[in-house]
Amino acid sequence: LAHIALSEGRLTSALEEFEALLSVDAYRNAVPLYIGQILHQLDRHEDLVDRAPAWLGEEFDLRVTDREELARLLGTALFHLGDCQAAKPHLETAWKTMEASEKTPEFSYIVGSCRLANGEPRQAVTALMRATGDGNALDQYATHALGRTYLALDEKQKAQSAFAAAAGMDHDLELREDALFNHAKLA
Repeated sequence: LAHIALSEGRLTSALEEFEALLSVDAYRNAVPLYIGQILHQLDRHEDLVDRAPAWLGEEFDLRVTDREELARLLGTALFHLGDCQAAKPHLETAWKTMEASEKTPEFSYIVGSCRLANGEPRQAVTALMRATGDGNALDQYATHALGRTYLALDEKQKAQSAFAAAAGMDHDLELREDALFNHAKLA
């Protein structure tokens, strides 16, 4: 029933069904990933942060790939809650184990933003570059973050160029205004 509810997009029902399976020994190590993915899809970041560490602990015997995905989900949840310091080990674990094709623009932006927030601008550039170039709202945020990253590295021309690119997009008008301001300051 849990898989059927999940495949039909009934996330709350699927969550309840998977929760019930946690107490069944045969499914105990298989369901944490499903629960984590559902909590992520429901934007229940606090719940994910409360529960994922136990699943990643020694009490559960998860597959390596499930552990890696749960680390990604936990790091992403911590990012959304504004705690890049706590997110760092989980995001970096996921980043190191992912294939290049799995490093989506959204995840790359999250990793890059946390690296910048944690005082690692040089490492932030690599991730943020992967999040730019699509011309969408995420591109605007990533390009603006790239401008801040280059400022932190004292690479003013690159920062100015990134801010100009972010200012040329109009997905977020406040971000555009900030990018215009920063671009003008560097001119």
